[in-house]
Amino acid sequence: MAAIRPRACDALAKGTFRSLKVFNYRVWVIGSLVSNVGTWMQRTAQDWLVRTELTYHRASAVGIVTQAVSASGSMAALVALVYIIGRRQTRTRWNRGIVDLTFSTS
Repeated sequence: MAAIRPRACDALAKGTFRSLKVFNYRVWVIGSLVSNVGTWMQRTAQDWLVRTELTYHRASAVGIVTQAVSASGSMAALVALVYIIGRRQTRTRWNRGIVDLTFSTS
């Protein structure tokens, strides 16, 4: 009798890519791949347009545009950081007040 060879899909499903057996995860991975390719195409087209059509081949303009695109994310991260630090300090002060009250009454 000839031995039955496992299919390549079965071998992959047991190892590294076993998470791709879940339908929702496959849909998410494909959507993420399409989104990343679209983002890359948009950034490349934007840089190409700025360099060739708008600024007559000035590379510094591409850097300025790239910084402007990145600035919105950086500003959002900075605002979130300030908010988190403020909440953490408020919570710490509140907890410290409860600890002081607890030990002062005993």
